Amino acid sequence: MTEKRLAADPPEDASFLVTQLWDKHLPRWRQIKAEKEPRDKSSTALFVSHHSKVRNLEAQFLKIVQVGQFMFHPKLSDDLQIW
Repeated sequence: MTEKRLAADPPEDASFLVTQLWDKHLPRWRQIKAEKEPRDKSSTALFVSHHSKVRNLEAQFLKIVQVGQFMFHPKLSDDLQIW
């Protein structure tokens, strides 16, 4: 399954409606984008790796179902806890 991602900024081309809306409602977006410091690729890769591991563990071992304010584990459905 491919992960869908949203763009952080609209396209530079002003013919796009999204770019026109950003220009109207956040006119400094080009300046903010130019001042943004580039990310450190190694720390980003490390974060993504750790995040993926946590998500996989969560999917495998922490299958907690939330119903309103009540949370319970499907295998222990008799045990309800208010978190």
